[in-house]
Amino acid sequence: INAEYMGLHVCSISLEEARHMAWLYAEVEGTHFWSHWQRMLHAVHWPSLWTVLPENLVIVTLVSIDHLLKLAGCEDILKQELDFDHEFKVVGLVNFALASFGLPPAYTSLKCVVLNHSIVENSPSTLPTVIAACFNFVLFLIGIPIINYLPRFFLAGLFMYAALGFLVDNLFDSFHQLTGREYGVVWLLVCAHFFMSLLPLVAISMLIATLLFAFQYARESAIKVFMTGADYRAVTRPLPETLKLAYLGSRMMSIIRLQGYLFFGSASQVMDVLSSVFAAAIPMPFTHYIVLDFDEVTGIDTSAIAVFCKLARKARASNTRLIWTGLNDRRYYILRRASALTPAACFADLRSGVEWCEEVLLDFSRTYPRKWLINDALHYIHAVYSLKGEATASFDGLLSPKLLSRFLNRCHQLRVHAGTIVCTSGQWHDKVYYVARGRLEVSVPSREGGMTCVSTRVDGTFLNADGFWVEGPCQFTITAKEDCHLWMVSHADIARMELEDPQLAMQLTKTILRHALTAEARLRRRLLAFSGDAAAPSGGTQQTQFDTSSWRSKFVQVLCAFAQGESPLEVDSSLVAARGEKEILPPLLSTEAAVYRRLFRLMDRGDWTRLKEAVELMAKLQSREATGPLSETSCEATLSATPRYEFNSLTQSSFLTIVQRAILHPIPLRLVDRLHEIFSACSRADKCVPVTEIATILLALGIPVPSGEVNLLLHELDVEPTGSLDFDSLLWTVSRVLQRRKFAQQLLRAFWSFRPTTEATGSEPVINATVLAAAFERMQRPTSPQEIKAIITSADSTNTNSITFGEFVIAVCNL
Repeated sequence: INAEYMGLHVCSISLEEARHMAWLYAEVEGTHFWSHWQRMLHAVHWPSLWTVLPENLVIVTLVSIDHLLKLAGCEDILKQELDFDHEFKVVGLVNFALASFGLPPAYTSLKCVVLNHSIVENSPSTLPTVIAACFNFVLFLIGIPIINYLPRFFLAGLFMYAALGFLVDNLFDSFHQLTGREYGVVWLLVCAHFFMSLLPLVAISMLIATLLFAFQYARESAIKVFMTGADYRAVTRPLPETLKLAYLGSRMMSIIRLQGYLFFGSASQVMDVLSSVFAAAIPMPFTHYIVLDFDEVTGIDTSAIAVFCKLARKARASNTRLIWTGLNDRRYYILRRASALTPAACFADLRSGVEWCEEVLLDFSRTYPRKWLINDALHYIHAVYSLKGEATASFDGLLSPKLLSRFLNRCHQLRVHAGTIVCTSGQWHDKVYYVARGRLEVSVPSREGGMTCVSTRVDGTFLNADGFWVEGPCQFTITAKEDCHLWMVSHADIARMELEDPQLAMQLTKTILRHALTAEARLRRRLLAFSGDAAAPSGGTQQTQFDTSSWRSKFVQVLCAFAQGESPLEVDSSLVAARGEKEILPPLLSTEAAVYRRLFRLMDRGDWTRLKEAVELMAKLQSREATGPLSETSCEATLSATPRYEFNSLTQSSFLTIVQRAILHPIPLRLVDRLHEIFSACSRADKCVPVTEIATILLALGIPVPSGEVNLLLHELDVEPTGSLDFDSLLWTVSRVLQRRKFAQQLLRAFWSFRPTTEATGSEPVINATVLAAAFERMQRPTSPQEIKAIITSADSTNTNSITFGEFVIAVCNL
C-alpha cells in the first residue's frame, strides 16, 4: 500500500485519477451506521426468502461442516483438546446475535486463530479477540469507508490469501492424504461446478460419497482383536521370564489389531475402546503400552487420521505410549506428517513391536524389585539367588544338576553360526534342540512366497518339540540370528537312554512333552484371540508321582512356612560357632560345582554385566562379613567394584569359593564330631544312611525340619526318596539348612521392618502402599508416591495391591 501511494505521489496522480485508472474501486459514500438497517428494511424483497430457502439450508449445512473441519484443524495445530459442543454453541449464539442486527454470519477462521496464536503464544488469552472486536466496532460506528483507500491489488491479495490456501489444501496437498478414488471425486466435483448449480451438485456429491463409502469401507468392526500382553508372546522365553511377562503384560500392555478400511466411524471405535485404558492408566505409576497393528488395514482416510492424532494426544496426557506396527510407507508418511507418531515407536510388524515392549517390561521387573533391598543382607541374598537362578536355568530347572550332567554326556552339543538354517519347513526332522545360548527365528512360508517370522526363541527354550513327537515333515524353518550353542537329541538317542538310563530318559521326555503342551496351549489361546474359531484346550495333563516343580516354588513354600509359624525357624545357638572357634565349610557337591563351572565359562566369554555385578557384590560383602555380620538396618554396600573384586580378576577357583561361601554355612568342629557320632549310629554297612533318616538326624542335632524342606533338600541333593547319603552329603545338608535358616531370618526381619509396630491380629501380614510409604519415611529413604505404587505393582503377583511375605521373598530373591 505504501509503495502504491508513493508511486502515485511521484507521478502526481490524484486519487480520482487513480480510481478512474482502475487502481482503486468506485468510491463509496460514508453514511451513518444506522442507515444500514434502513436500507435493509426497504431494499430486501422478503417474499424471495422462501424461494432461496433450499439453497440457504444447503449453505448452512456446508458451513457447519466447514466449521467442524476448522475446529479439527485448530486442535491439530494448537495441540490442545477442544470441546466441539461448546464451540458450536458459542458460534450459534454469536450468529443469533448477528442475525438480530442484520449482520453477516461468522465462525472460526483457522488462519486467524493460527496467526493470533503465533503472536500471542497463549491459547486461553482473549486479548486478540477483544482487540479485533473493539477495532471493528469503532470502524462500524464511525462509518468511514476504508475500502475507498485500499488498492485493488491489496483487496485481491486478501481474497487470494483467504481462498488460495483452501484450494491448495484440498486440491493439491490432499493428493498425499486421500485415496485415489477420493482424490478423483474431489476434482470431478470441481469440474462439475462449472456446469451445475449448487443444489444438483450437492445431491450428486452426496450420492457419489455414499457409493464410495459402500464400496470402500469394510462392514466388519475395525478392531479385529483386543487383548492384553499376557495373551501374546513375541519371543519364547524361559519359565521365570514368561511368568513375569504374563503378570506385567496383563497390566501394562494392550494389543489392538485393526482391519479393513479406517474412517471416522471405525477409528472412533478404537477411541471408545481405549477410553477405559486411558482412564485406568492416569493414576498408574508405570507407563501403559498400547500396540496398534495396521498389518490388515486396507486403507485410511483423513477423518481417521484426525482421530488418531487425537488418540496420540490423549495417550501423551494419560501416562500411555502408543506403539505403531505394520504401517506401510504411505500410512507412515501420512501419520508422521500429522504428528500422530514418532519414529522411535514404529516397528515393521506386530512381533517386533511386542518384543520391544516385552524387553521394557522385563527391565521394569528387574529395576523396581531392587527397591526392596534396604540393607546389605538383602543385597547379598538378592545376589546369591540371582546367581543360583541363572546357574539352574537349564531346562527351566526341571533337570537337577546330576541329571543335567548325565544329559550333557549323551546329547550332541552343536555350535551354529549366524544365518545357519537348523531345519527347513517340509523336511523330515526327528530331532529336538535345546537353546543353551543364542537367538533363533522360527518362520513359516507366506502366501507371497517368502518366509514370515512367527516366533523367536532364546536361551532356555526348545526347538522342534512338536516335530519330535509327530513323525512327519517339519512345519517351520528355524534360522540362527546369531552364533548359538544348541543341545540336540534324536529319537535314537532317547531309545538308547531308555535302555541305559531310564530315569534320565523319563525326566527328559516329560520336560520336552511339557514344553510342547505349553507351546500348543499358548498357540491355541493365540488362535482363539485372533480368530475366535479355535477351541480352547480342555482337560489337563496327568501328574505322575514325581515332583518336577522348580526349586523356586519349593524354596518359597519353605520360607512361607517359617513366616507363618508352621515350621520352627530359630536354631540352637550351640549350632553356630562362637567368635574364634574353629569351623569348616563343606565343599560343593560335584554335580553342583560342574554347573557353576559351566556358568563361569559362559560369563567369562559373554556380556553378563548384571550377573558379574552380583558376583562382585557377593565377594565384597563376604569380605566384610568376615569381620562381623552384615548390616540389617542400612545399605552400606555399593555396586561399584574395586579392582580387588572385579569379575575379570577372578579365576574359576576363586569364583567357586565365592559360590561355596554363598550357599553353604560354616559348621563348628564340635558339631561335625557330633554329627559323625549320629551318622555312625544310623549308618549301614555301606557307610551311608537312608534318605528317610534325614529329618531324624537333623532333629537330633537340634534342627527340626518339616516335610516341605526335606523335599527341597532331596531336590538339591539330587537323590531319590529311596536313596541314601554318605557323610559328606549329610555334612553338606546340615550346612545348607543352616544357611537357609540364616537367610530366612534376615528376610523375615526385613519384612517386619516395613510393618508398623502395632500389628492387627487375625490376618495375614501384608505390605500395602501406605505401609511401604511410612516405612521408607522412617528409614529416611525419600520415595515418591508413584515409585511406591510401582514397587508394589512389580511384586504384587495376585493383583491385590499388597505384598505378602511370599511375594516379598520372590522380589528380593529375584525368583
